[in-house]
Amino acid sequence: MRIARAIFIGILLLLTAGCQKNHEKPVVIEQADPEIQCATIEISPFSYVCLSSQGNFRDYQSAVDTFRAEASIQGFELADTLLAIFDHAPGEGTGPMNWDIGFVVPESLVVMEPLQVKKWNFNRVVQAKYQGPENKLETIYPLVSKFMRSHHLSPAGPIVERFPANHPSNVPTEFATEIWFAIKNE
Repeated sequence: MRIARAIFIGILLLLTAGCQKNHEKPVVIEQADPEIQCATIEISPFSYVCLSSQGNFRDYQSAVDTFRAEASIQGFELADTLLAIFDHAPGEGTGPMNWDIGFVVPESLVVMEPLQVKKWNFNRVVQAKYQGPENKLETIYPLVSKFMRSHHLSPAGPIVERFPANHPSNVPTEFATEIWFAIKNE
């Protein structure tokens, strides 16, 4: 009888504890890894006008503002899509990062300093698309690197981020970016 009573009390305690857990508010955990779509694609080489910068790209707004001002002074309008071109993935490497902010233009465009026209000479890229908060964008780079390794691809040049020139900063979930890694077979 004592054993049956002890088992009954044990079961009652377990049920009570289980019911109390069900009444707790659920915890919403933000997904750390963004949804990523990767593909190997062919693109045409292109020219772009840019302003070169050094430092942390995530502080890009002042470079974008300077680029806009210089483009306006030199008489051309900002394109709908801006490019950020890096020699390595943001967050990798040591020392300050060198990068360009700009947009696609005809190769024959003549600009004055501090702007310059450069050429993207790569035609094979891994393309990754990201939609989500801007502050989570860097989490995509390790996922693209993993995709490249699993497909026996190596970096062959710079990385490009393509994003809307006027993305709504007050709606971070609407931030859309396309990333291109210049590649070659291993």
